[in-house]
Amino acid sequence: MITSLSFSNAFANNEAAEYIQKDTKAPYDGILLPIEKAVELRKNIIELQTLKAINESYKRSIQMYGETIQLGDQKYNVLLKETNNLSSALSDARKSNDLQKMLWFGLGVLASGFAFYGAKKVTQ
Repeated sequence: MITSLSFSNAFANNEAAEYIQKDTKAPYDGILLPIEKAVELRKNIIELQTLKAINESYKRSIQMYGETIQLGDQKYNVLLKETNNLSSALSDARKSNDLQKMLWFGLGVLASGFAFYGAKKVTQ
């Protein structure tokens, strides 16, 4: 697009460009430009190539940023899953620990009951 604009700017003024045919002294069909217009056109082409390279670099940066976000999301999901697993394991351990405490308490009550019963029988 910039190149076509450059060509149209160069050819907008008939004095800035001359058309030549194959049979003239020029070795090929084309457009003869003054040095100033040729230099300007070359600068525009270099600028266009530079802008195209910058655009490609931005596209790649955006793509890499998206990939980085995707990897971050994957890490987050893995950490969340592991945290949930650890939380469930801790909760199960606490429940089983509570059951063990109640079991030992019950056994203690039974043992105490048998001890009192045995002491009562011995003293009689």
